[in-house]
Amino acid sequence: MSAKRKSSALSTPAHSAPKRPREQSVAESIAESIAEPGAESVVESGKESLAEPGVESGAESSSESASEPVSQSGSEEEIDIDDLDLNVSYVGKISLPSPPVRPKRKRWTHTGKKPITLMEKVPRGWNDQEPDLDPEDFDAQIARCKERITVDRIMPHVFKRKLDRLEKEKRRRAHLMGNYPGLSWNVVNRIIQLQGVAKHLEGRHQAGREGEYERFQTVLAIKKAYQEGDLDLHEGLVTYWSKGRRLCEPRPYEYAEMMAINGRHGKEGGFWVEEMTIQVRYPGTTSGQGLIFADDTGSDFMTLFDSDMADLNSHYRNNGVNVVSPSKLRTIPVKTFSGNEEWHDIYEVEVAFADPTGALLTSWDRLKVLVLGDPIGGPTPDRVNGPWIRYKLHTSTAPTARVDMGIFRIKSALAQGTPVGVLPAWTRVMPP
Repeated sequence: MSAKRKSSALSTPAHSAPKRPREQSVAESIAESIAEPGAESVVESGKESLAEPGVESGAESSSESASEPVSQSGSEEEIDIDDLDLNVSYVGKISLPSPPVRPKRKRWTHTGKKPITLMEKVPRGWNDQEPDLDPEDFDAQIARCKERITVDRIMPHVFKRKLDRLEKEKRRRAHLMGNYPGLSWNVVNRIIQLQGVAKHLEGRHQAGREGEYERFQTVLAIKKAYQEGDLDLHEGLVTYWSKGRRLCEPRPYEYAEMMAINGRHGKEGGFWVEEMTIQVRYPGTTSGQGLIFADDTGSDFMTLFDSDMADLNSHYRNNGVNVVSPSKLRTIPVKTFSGNEEWHDIYEVEVAFADPTGALLTSWDRLKVLVLGDPIGGPTPDRVNGPWIRYKLHTSTAPTARVDMGIFRIKSALAQGTPVGVLPAWTRVMPP
């Protein structure tokens, strides 16, 4: 069960970005570097935050894991999509960060007559994890379980249960892949996800939700492209779609490009960014609106509600700020703590952390967020701030009845125990 504390008011900024001479897009810069012998290109994935367009939108998931925040400074460049090389594929043309180095295996064995079956008798430091193995390498994971059972002989019943789960999952995947010969598991899994997305969007369309039929058409077109081998998953690359039509070859994601393409095709309906990470915010605005969040240490994403997006739009209009509302990037499957699967929309916004006076303690960061529907006939649940605050400030808790959370700007203050402020468990206002 994830611990929850009420946390600070996150503001969402909005501003109109002034026009400035267009610079090279990420994709075009890559193309240029490839054309030059010896040139090296690196594309980093964008980070996520909360705010409104004029401002940006997003959030993705499940392989969509929440991204770290990216600080935003200055205004977005204006892009003419007629200048973009949308017919050029960047598959194999971008440099990706090296995968993290896995730690060496730490092994414990028991040579007694009987295996150890009680936790109080296991060697100091023992655990049942396999950090040196790829979690998706089922053959290696299964072999390790068998070794733990027959050779290491520490808590073998734990590994018998794990072995059973792994073998069942391996058989399940093999059965599903048999329905799609020649496709990788990642693609097959994405097809299955899109089937769920399509069902979700169809239900929303039948319930009278505007624009969902066009998105439903787009999802069916993407699923068909995967099934027929016309589309594949490539790390670091996305494709843009609108009303069932593919708008480009795989290319690096860039927010300014996405907004320009959406500006051209978004009115058709069904705009979709396929295979990207999540972000949320209305980029480019100078004012924001304070929102209250629950601090949930088990949440991967920040969450908002449909009413929040409407309130943000009203806030900007009432303050005379001309902004473009964030677009839905796509709908993703999300696993809840109970193991259920739900479907939620991803937007891209910007967020910042403010004290009770409204002074910002952090920069505005662009994030991908999940936007949930407001409950009907009941109180709206707490918004969840996700891991973002821990990327920005130092936090601490103490074993007291109040379960206060201390907020620190610098690490040395954390050691000295002198927080910028103390956040009681019941409060909804961020400390200064």
